[in-house]
This record gives sequence, C-alpha cells and structure tokens, in this order.
Amino acid sequence: MMKGSTLTNYLLIVAAIVGFGLYQRTVVVPEVRAARKALKSTREDLARIEQSVALLHFRDDPKGKPVEAILAHLDFWAKKLAKYGNSLVERPTIDANIRRGMDALLAIGPRAFPILRKAFFDKSNENNEKIELRRQILFAMRDLAPEKTKELATQLLLDMSRASTIRVVCAELLLELDKDHAGDVLRRVILRETHIGPRQALNPNLGGHIVHGFPGYSNLISYFLQSNYPAKDDVLLNVLGRGPAIDVPTLITVTQGLRMLHSKAALEPLKQAFHGSAMAYRDPMFRRHCINAIAEIGGSKACSWLREQYAKETDPNLERVFQQVLAANCRGSFAPAKGQVVPDSRK
Repeated sequence: MMKGSTLTNYLLIVAAIVGFGLYQRTVVVPEVRAARKALKSTREDLARIEQSVALLHFRDDPKGKPVEAILAHLDFWAKKLAKYGNSLVERPTIDANIRRGMDALLAIGPRAFPILRKAFFDKSNENNEKIELRRQILFAMRDLAPEKTKELATQLLLDMSRASTIRVVCAELLLELDKDHAGDVLRRVILRETHIGPRQALNPNLGGHIVHGFPGYSNLISYFLQSNYPAKDDVLLNVLGRGPAIDVPTLITVTQGLRMLHSKAALEPLKQAFHGSAMAYRDPMFRRHCINAIAEIGGSKACSWLREQYAKETDPNLERVFQQVLAANCRGSFAPAKGQVVPDSRK
C-alpha cells in the first residue's frame, strides 16, 4: 500500500513539474518575449521623438538650412570640448549639446550625409582648431551611413597626408564597423609606415613631400590588437625590429601586445631588443615591459636568461623588476646576487 502511495505521489510531482514547464513555455515565455519586443519598440519610438525634438531647435534657421545650422552648433560645442573636455563641471553640458546636434542629424536622415561630407573636406575646416568638429562629423556620418563611412574612413586612414588625430579616429570607426576589414587596413598602414619610419615619410601622392611625425601612432597598434586579424604577432614583431625608427610609446604597446598574445616567437626578438643599442631600446620603461613580457611568455624556461641579466643590471629600478619576476617565475632556483634578497613566493 505504501509503495502504491509513494508512486502516486511521485507521479503527481512529475506531472506538476511538467505542467509548470508547459505553462512557462506556452504562456510565460511568449509574454516575456512580447514585453521585450514592446519595450524595444518603445525605446525606438522615444529615440525618434528625442531626435525630432532636437531637430525642432534648428528648423527655425533663417536661411532654411537646418544641416548647416546643426554644423554651426556642433562647431561651437566642439571647440568647447577641445578646450574643456577634461573638466568634470563643463563636460556634461558639452556632451548634452553635442548629443542634441547628433540627434537632429539622425532625424534628418541619410540626406544629410553629402552635406556633412562636403563640410568635412571643406578647406576652411582643415586646421587644428577644427579637428574636433571633423571628428564629430565622422561620428555623425557613421550613424547616418555606416557603409559609406567605412569606405571614407579607409581612404583617410591610408592617406599619410591626413592629420594623425583624424587617422586615429578612422581606425576607431573601422574597428566599430568591421573588425575583419579594420585588421586588414591597419596591417597595411602599420607595415608600410613602420618600414618608412613614422618620424618622416615621403608621400608620393604629394609629389614626394615629407610628412612629419605621427603623434599617437601607438594608438593604431592598440586598435590593431582589437581587430580580427589572425596573425597579429607577425606584424608586431616587424615593428619591434625597427626600434630605432619607432617611438617609445609604440614599442611599449607592441611589447604589451606580444605579451597579451603570449607569442612564443617573440621571445628571442624581445631579448634582442632588450640588448639593443638604439635609444628607444635603452628606455627604462620599455626595458621594464620587455622584462615582464619575457618572463610571462617564457615562464620557467626564461629563468636562466633572467638570472643572467639580473646579475648584470645596474639600474636599481630594473633590479627590482628582475627580483619580482624571478620570485614569481623561478621559485627558489635563483641565488640572490649583489647582496639583495629575492622573496620566495612559496611562503
């Protein structure tokens, strides 16, 4: 009798669980999906309303040219952003006004794109004071016509005569729009300009005129590392080998990238760079990153080299770096040199 009662109770529990599951699947889940769809639609409607309200602010332009009026608005606030962008007090107001201009452009739609493109290439805007405005125009074009902006950003990034700030923004946009394409284009830029040298380059498109410098070149390496290009370490090693022509921030970014990729192929090139005679290779910050990269990539196999270099090192700050990596990677196998004690990480 007990067995029959237990079986009945078990079947009732199973039936309840199955019934609850069916209820969730046939009633609750569809309702949740419908609610999410309605919420998404509501958010889209609110966004359109916000954009339309923003556009109303510019429709009273006396010349009847709302896009030009929006550009004048963005120009004013772009200057503020360039001047007060780091101010915690000013920044919220600046961002809100730039967002208002962007929303108004979105309300106008793709027909604003050719006017924005014309403004971007306007000679009167090609100066340092207008850099921030041109950045905002690129962001607006991205929102209005992603594919056209992708094509334009590619052209600008490959053009060495363009301001480095604009080229870095183009790299950022390409990364947002298409990580595969961004990787291919950035590889071309990095290899071409690494071989020429970023400090000065001859641009055949400008009749062989010299193009000077590239502030922020290391940013291109950072964006490249975020792309989907499959053989990043090959490109980074190419840059690493040209230390005499590369600035220290770029070398550090390359070294961090090789460490992040855990590239075994980078071990010997990193050691060679550490011993390099070029001024960039002798920079203490680069050498610090180099030591850490070699220790992490090489693991216990790098201990012999680390011990040897530690014994030769004369910079107290780098000696401490060697001590830390030896303690972490070469537990107890290191005999302290120069009267210094390396803590045993096993304790």
